[in-house]
Amino acid sequence: LVKQIDVTDDSIGGIYIAENGKAIASYWGENGQYFKNMNLETGELSEEYHIPGNSYSYSIYAGYGYDLLLDGNNALYGYNLGDEELTEIMNYIDSDLDASGVYDITGISDTEFYANFYSYSDERTCYAKFTKVDPKDVKDKKVLVLGCAYTDWDVRRQVVQFNKESDEYRIQIKDYSIYNTEDDYNQAYTQLNMDIVSGKVPDILMLNASLPVDSYLAKGLFEDLYPYIDADEEIDRSDLLESVLETFSTDGKLYQLVPTFSVLTVAGKTSNVGTAEGWTLDELNALMETKGEGTEVFFDTIRDTVLSYCMQMSSEQFINWETGECSFDSDGFIKLLEFIKQFPEEYDESRYDDESFWQNYDSMYRDDRALLSIMYLNNFSAYNRMEKGTFGEAITLVGFPSDNRKGSALDYNLNFAISSKSANKDGAWQFLKYFLTYEYQKDAYGFPTNKKRYEELKQEAMQKPYYFDENDQKVEYDESYWIGEVEVIIPPMTEEEIQRVEDFIFSVDQTVNYNENLLNIIKEEADGFFAGQKSAKEVAGIIQSRVKIYVNENR
Repeated sequence: LVKQIDVTDDSIGGIYIAENGKAIASYWGENGQYFKNMNLETGELSEEYHIPGNSYSYSIYAGYGYDLLLDGNNALYGYNLGDEELTEIMNYIDSDLDASGVYDITGISDTEFYANFYSYSDERTCYAKFTKVDPKDVKDKKVLVLGCAYTDWDVRRQVVQFNKESDEYRIQIKDYSIYNTEDDYNQAYTQLNMDIVSGKVPDILMLNASLPVDSYLAKGLFEDLYPYIDADEEIDRSDLLESVLETFSTDGKLYQLVPTFSVLTVAGKTSNVGTAEGWTLDELNALMETKGEGTEVFFDTIRDTVLSYCMQMSSEQFINWETGECSFDSDGFIKLLEFIKQFPEEYDESRYDDESFWQNYDSMYRDDRALLSIMYLNNFSAYNRMEKGTFGEAITLVGFPSDNRKGSALDYNLNFAISSKSANKDGAWQFLKYFLTYEYQKDAYGFPTNKKRYEELKQEAMQKPYYFDENDQKVEYDESYWIGEVEVIIPPMTEEEIQRVEDFIFSVDQTVNYNENLLNIIKEEADGFFAGQKSAKEVAGIIQSRVKIYVNENR
């Protein structure tokens, strides 16, 4: 112990000693992490500084060459108190580091530091000395930019591997999450969208539901991937699920590369909803009239949730992005508003204090106290558990009620596109095609688009789950569902059940559409009806006008 300093401010989270002996204290405030200079003689704090951007994104260490070193998801930054921007010291991906970050950082010079990191490829923690390499000693390659609103760790690992193996190309990830702040966590999407519509499209885009993909497709911003698949000697269309490719195609062209997928749908007892995979709101309302008081359509669900899922699963009944035509002033949408109004605006927290609520929780669908369950069908086991566990009898994936009887939609876990303006489209394809291979999809989440892996999952679903013990012996076990203290054994699926799920999956021909701007327009105007200030017809007319303008401005 060299010295003890008494500090009256108990909000201090840490003290960092920079290379020149300067002491910096950190503490948390209303808008993230702040810093103050500390007088080591008196313990007094002076001035106040805030890291640019989102301070929650960084781990902080004492600096060398800078006051502080900041470890982010993709890079190590230097920061001097008062700077308006961070200075990137080391980009992990550009340095071929297969890790999510470094920690326990000790700077020893402007170009060297020691740190720990977890190597995914080696599956172990490593301690290493990092030394900056002169750029002239690095082999020149064609650089492709992969733009994303956040970095997916699996994609990151593939980028590092590709960069190590390719002699011609190098991929750089531009993670737009650096634009997020404590006040606005959507700045990543805002900035990425601004770059795209202004023509500064990255070579490769990682798409997600918060981006207006329909608008991008209508503007012709993406490259058709079918010619690349057809010309590739390692991948063939016949290796992939044709119906899924067709669903994610537009006018016979494949602008989106989706390695794995799930289906967003609504499940109900076949004895209640029938066998048809699709129904209308009138049919749902007629079913509810046959049920007693207290029966819920969707268990413990509020208006915003129902509206959001409706738009995700069945918005195509109201919007044609190709022509710009909308039908939000139709009788179908007016009925939908009236249906959604029955749900509460907020959750009833008091019901969670009722002991009977939890006692009957596991049997609510079996007892018809809740009729429908919104579900993500991402593997065969999810269906098996829903049918034999949650509902306890045969189910139908009927989807959200809609006039066109299309209330289920394909969703994706990863979705890529190549910019039609990219100067290195062949290089982008060389990277993306790996995601369609069996090698990648055998361990990926969701239903695979690769047929070989898909067929394996069908066979696995008809077997008991298993694991390997310490002697590398296969041990089978029963999957179960608990109703209170009663265990219900869930047997493996039969060929007939597998076929029923497959027929459903291949029948879905629309994709999930989560457009936040569109949803906000509907919510803003619908509130007038929910509050009793306007009729459903009046609100529908206003929504029709606003959405039509929005769609035609963005298609």
